[in-house]
Amino acid sequence: MRKNANEYKKEYRMFPMCTFFLLDKWLGKMSQSGWHLVDYGLFTYRFQKGEPCNKEYFTYTTSGVGEGKYSIPLRYPMLEKTFGKKKSVLNRINKTKGITILEIDNKKIDIQNDIGYKELKKDRNKLYALMTIRDSAAIAIMIVFLLLVRLIV
Repeated sequence: MRKNANEYKKEYRMFPMCTFFLLDKWLGKMSQSGWHLVDYGLFTYRFQKGEPCNKEYFTYTTSGVGEGKYSIPLRYPMLEKTFGKKKSVLNRINKTKGITILEIDNKKIDIQNDIGYKELKKDRNKLYALMTIRDSAAIAIMIVFLLLVRLIV
């Protein structure tokens, strides 16, 4: 049986790592309006129409994390088992996309009061902000160096 084309929609958005908290909020608002994330790519998000509900998402990167200093999976190896929803289409998606969007099991944990989950989000936001500052500084130094070389030559 073929599904109705109106049951799915695709959105295109760009969220740098330092704004993953905004991606999590946006996905939660989409679920509240009845659109539930079922697949994603680098800039694409595919939603399926369903009943409006409160879903919590946690996004983190699985690649490009240096020597592990900025790695959420290395810092929190039991992340998916501790906070992830077991029966979630989203949580079964192949994790080789560079980022992982985890659907949080809000029946297992109290999202508003769970100290471990709050620390996880705070740690991710801090790490990715520091990583963005580091990368931006490296790019700025390269640009200044190239401009100086151009002036000298």
